[in-house]
Amino acid sequence: MNTEYPYVICLMMTSVDGKILGEKWGNSPKMNLLKETFEKVHEQIGIGAWIVGRTTMEKDFTDFEKPIIKKGHQEVDRLDFVADHKSSNFAIAIDGKGKLGWKEPILHGDHVISILSESVKDGYLAHLRDIGVSYVFAGKNEIELKIALKKLRNLFGIEKLMLEGGAHINGSFLNEGLINELHQIENDVLWITYKIN
Repeated sequence: MNTEYPYVICLMMTSVDGKILGEKWGNSPKMNLLKETFEKVHEQIGIGAWIVGRTTMEKDFTDFEKPIIKKGHQEVDRLDFVADHKSSNFAIAIDGKGKLGWKEPILHGDHVISILSESVKDGYLAHLRDIGVSYVFAGKNEIELKIALKKLRNLFGIEKLMLEGGAHINGSFLNEGLINELHQIENDVLWITYKIN
């Protein structure tokens, strides 16, 4: 195991044909039971830091809030920002272009960390600083996951990380060899664990 990075456990739910959760699955009692099972497994695994991509974060957590760009002349150095916080739990979003609309630095009791590229607007960074959202840079124009994970470990002391993104983010972690375990939930009762690294 590479100790430069947090130990990553990917938790996802899939249909029997291997597709991940989508809107077309509907809102049936069976579907709601599957979602409840997902949350129970998340709690049972018990990792206090979780990470998703922008699409999952805005759909499931920020309700498609528009990004706030602070007005006026802003010049913000492209240095990582660790806000003053008391939490040992973290909600982490991979948001390379700075498109998530944050209004506060806490999400479900967890301190928010945004993974950004250096191409984001100065006014966006100024707003995150003002409200106390931490952020780290992990690439000039595109996110480099290995840089992001090293910084999460070094700056925030995150040793274990729950990956709960969509297919794109989960696949990117897998392609980079960054997933240590995969936990897959099917049909609301089947919980399969694969040890990868």
